[in-house]
Amino acid sequence: MKRVWHEREVRLLHEYLAKRFPKNDVILNTRVGDIPEEIKVRYAGDPMTQETYRAGLPRADAIVFDGDVVWIIEAKLEAELAGAAQLTMYRSRLPSTPKLVDRVAGKQIKTLLVVGRESRNLEDLCRELGHEIVIFQPPWAAIYMAERGIKRLSFG
Repeated sequence: MKRVWHEREVRLLHEYLAKRFPKNDVILNTRVGDIPEEIKVRYAGDPMTQETYRAGLPRADAIVFDGDVVWIIEAKLEAELAGAAQLTMYRSRLPSTPKLVDRVAGKQIKTLLVVGRESRNLEDLCRELGHEIVIFQPPWAAIYMAERGIKRLSFG
């Protein structure tokens, strides 16, 4: 089921990327990681089953190539703790992503959570996990959040 805020989070991501990384190579909504080796062996002659497992791999909102740095970016309109957990998983899996192995080899991998409002707990968690966090609230997002009664600052 599609999340209600999905389209708004995609818009938030695209606007942020256009502002911060206007000329960089960007891959959107891409699977990270690879299927387990035991699945590859067990279903070596069954590409459909392997593809079924591959379809279950997590998707990062954006991978940005910025010189010697590869950014993994997740966007959340709300300040969701899940975003920090997702980035941690993506960072560990990115180097084993078959279609990106050559592009990320030898590069520094950084993670960035783009959120539409502040959350001190989330900022603390990101700092502890080694993720950068940016509060990015374009005018449309501020209006939307105000209409929903969501304040810019949260302790949650």
